[in-house]
Amino acid sequence: MAANERDALNIGSYVGQGWSYAKIRNLKSAEASFIKALALGADDNDILADSYAGLAGVLLAQRLYEAAITNVGFALFYEPDFELKEDPTINIDDLHLVNAEAYFSLETFYKSVEYIGKISPEYLDSNTNIVSHVETLSPTISSSTNTTGNATLTTSNRKLVLVSSLKNVNIPTANISILDVPNGGNKIEIFSNPIPRETDQYEVQYYYAEDYGVYIAELTKKLEEVKNDLN
Repeated sequence: MAANERDALNIGSYVGQGWSYAKIRNLKSAEASFIKALALGADDNDILADSYAGLAGVLLAQRLYEAAITNVGFALFYEPDFELKEDPTINIDDLHLVNAEAYFSLETFYKSVEYIGKISPEYLDSNTNIVSHVETLSPTISSSTNTTGNATLTTSNRKLVLVSSLKNVNIPTANISILDVPNGGNKIEIFSNPIPRETDQYEVQYYYAEDYGVYIAELTKKLEEVKNDLN
């Protein structure tokens, strides 16, 4: 009988077992071990973070991209500066990579490049195909804005890559989140509290690609480079 079967309180053995299975690509066994650790380790943030991080990688390998992203979020909730206890070479950059790969596979490219930027901050500014720009925009208000808080910003440049900063000039304390940046377009879908008004002005700093096809090819290459560097 294995040690973790003799002593259910030895929760760390399930975590270690999960990571061992993951490294040899025994994904279902790894998933089962991490789930067991989560069930037993509800009061231990380190156990929870290590288990959710491992589970995120396993789910990514199974092409369960949205679930992988969710589990990265759980891991970072319990340990914002994640580092695997048994192997410090596995850290928050690996979780950023899971998100970058998952969002790329979901074709949510602006989120993928956001996480690549967390690993390699110089990536966008060193790319000659990508241009940084700042402009002030008025929102497009829809019939549902007053109930949802959602509105659209339209930039003068198409082929948006990433929005790096966004603020309401009229209400600097407004809580704003980006809902979507459709691929290759010039629209930014936002949510804001307080609710956006036609008279509001939003200062937006963003990156756009001069050639969007080249950008996607370069992003694909960069993702592979980062993956190789971390592995």
